[in-house]
Amino acid sequence: MDITVGAVGRASLSDWEQECCGDSIAVGEVHELILLPSRGVSQAGPLASAGWVVTHHDDGSPAGSIPLRRVRAVVRAAHEVWPSGRLAEIDRVPGHADLTILEPEEATGLGLGEVVYVGAYEPVLPETPRPDEWPLDLEILEDLGPHTW
Repeated sequence: MDITVGAVGRASLSDWEQECCGDSIAVGEVHELILLPSRGVSQAGPLASAGWVVTHHDDGSPAGSIPLRRVRAVVRAAHEVWPSGRLAEIDRVPGHADLTILEPEEATGLGLGEVVYVGAYEPVLPETPRPDEWPLDLEILEDLGPHTW
């Protein structure tokens, strides 16, 4: 889907992108985002209709072949997609500060020598404590031009 002023469409935002570097995104507010068209990007399930991908890292590889665009867009709706496939409408996508879980020093073993973690998978582990991705319904208000890192 073209990234043009007035365009309305869906963008996907992955958990690792948001956990690393993303600010919170509220429905009804205007945000500056970096988008790339989703052509060539594998989408499945609820994100199959996403025309764009929100990125904080991507360079449009290979070799910058897909141009990145900086835009100002209003977020019309946001959803969260859980690993189980469950989809829920939300008012706000949490930012990286909300998603990053810092372990206390005693849990990480810092300064305590070797730590061995043992995982037990009986019973079946519950769903991860956060969504995999967030589909965002956007209206492009302004094209701020090409983006380069």
